[in-house]
Amino acid sequence: MNLAALLHMGVPRHGAGAEWYVHDLLRWLVSRGHTVTVYVARGKDDPYELDGVRYVSSPTIPDAEARAADLLVTHLDMTRHTIMLARRVGKPTAFVVHNHRQLAFHRVRPRDAALVIFNSRWVARASKWRGPQIVLPPPIQASRYQVTVEGDAITLLNLSEAKGGPLLFELARRMPGRRFLAVRGAYGRQEVPDDVPANVEVWDNQPDVREVYRQTRLLLMPSAYESWGRVAVEAAASGIPTIAHPTEGLLESVGPCAIFCDRADPGQWTRAIGDLDDPVEYHRASRLAVARATELDPVPWLYEVEAALREAAGAMVKA
Repeated sequence: MNLAALLHMGVPRHGAGAEWYVHDLLRWLVSRGHTVTVYVARGKDDPYELDGVRYVSSPTIPDAEARAADLLVTHLDMTRHTIMLARRVGKPTAFVVHNHRQLAFHRVRPRDAALVIFNSRWVARASKWRGPQIVLPPPIQASRYQVTVEGDAITLLNLSEAKGGPLLFELARRMPGRRFLAVRGAYGRQEVPDDVPANVEVWDNQPDVREVYRQTRLLLMPSAYESWGRVAVEAAASGIPTIAHPTEGLLESVGPCAIFCDRADPGQWTRAIGDLDDPVEYHRASRLAVARATELDPVPWLYEVEAALREAAGAMVKA
């Protein structure tokens, strides 16, 4: 197949989970012999290739390239634009969905979509989509994220309020003898106080997240909302346990191995961190994390999605 994708931002410049999700799917398709070009609507880079996927900065997919494609792919901000483009050039479209409000927000109708790819089962259920669909959890290959842990940090990636940034700094104040690592996210207002506690290191967003995991003993995910929870699975590949708020997505992704606390109760988090000082408890949590990362091997799902995309590429476009 020849696929043309239109995204508002692309990796590695914009290292958000949604963009890495799409890239991981597309690079796997390239490894299977398909051709993929990503058009980045807000891109500022010269054309480049990453893992065999070609990236081009362009506000849209040019009509000629869209007509030459077997299938268009999009998500998030470029959804409405791609719907109109697909109607104009008569091409089927696959939509990648990262949250349960996305399709309704962008007014996507079954006639617009040859295929919808949901990132979790709960998002698929909550979306109540009536058209062709498949579930593909973020296709995280554990071997790409495994590291030897060299540090002792308690880490949060993305310091926005929604991701729990204020809680991390509160925990650091309550636990002055611990080392905390606060990593700025790729999006959202980053809540870094003027008086950063001395035991907190604030890092910029990292193009290679493995540098973060090398320093991480415990991962925190006090998110108000996670449709899946990618970083918990990435960390699990190296046996790093996660303490998380029980969102629907985290319960589905790492429920069998994570420790859950209420993001509104810092005391629960300090107690959970303390419990993992016990070497036996930490080893148990680490072993469960590795087992969960292994269970989430994406290859079987990817073969199913490839077959669904082939079917979608042959779908008739409804004007």
